[in-house]
Amino acid sequence: MPSSQGFLRCLVERHENIGSNTSRLLLLLDSVGADALEDALVEVLEHDTIHIGAVRQVLDKRRSDRGLPPPVTISLAPGEHRDLVITPHALSTYDALKKGENHDR
Repeated sequence: MPSSQGFLRCLVERHENIGSNTSRLLLLLDSVGADALEDALVEVLEHDTIHIGAVRQVLDKRRSDRGLPPPVTISLAPGEHRDLVITPHALSTYDALKKGENHDR
């Protein structure tokens, strides 16, 4: 991402913690993708609001403007559950259970 270099360069000039900011940028990259992050970085550089919070704010506003819910990230340790895929079943099975429910308790 071309703008990430300019963003990090500005942070260095302001004596910000590069390790922490790089880590937070990578988390954002994983959650929103390269194109969305690049667009957000361009916007904060244009407005001279060079802070990781500003990047997150731009991303959150754009997500909200599209009517999307907040992203949810769940970290899983490597192991048997990391690649687990849960397939939902039809909710109509609950209706069938309710029909057979005993109301004489």
